[in-house]
Amino acid sequence: SIIFVGCSVFLFKNASIFIIWMVLMGLLSGSAALSTSLIFSDVVDDATLISKKRQESLYSGVLTFFNRLGLVVEGWLYALVLNITNYDILPTSNIVKIGILSLMSWIPGIFLLISVILLLTRYNISVKKSFQTKIQLKEMGL
Repeated sequence: SIIFVGCSVFLFKNASIFIIWMVLMGLLSGSAALSTSLIFSDVVDDATLISKKRQESLYSGVLTFFNRLGLVVEGWLYALVLNITNYDILPTSNIVKIGILSLMSWIPGIFLLISVILLLTRYNISVKKSFQTKIQLKEMGL
């Protein structure tokens, strides 16, 4: 979020540490977006194999709904944490800095960990299974 990029400037005294922090945040955000797309295609192929019909638009709609729901939850979390820490325009107190850092680090990390655990326990992902699914879809003409 743009607000937290601006607030990050106040959290880091050293400009080089700030730049490293922002590069790491960008890499993590980009890798999360890319991995979602890669996993989504395998999930759609699996569902197509089970239902025997293509429904990518339905699954895309469900994915978009949950992405938007995540943005709403993110906004509520920002409001909650910033309200609890008595956020002001210039975050000078340590509790506000801790609140902003938690919004940029361990709170998203907890949500990411929960989603990874759910994904790994609910869905069997492997390269071998992906190739087998693609072969079966070709044989079915889908």
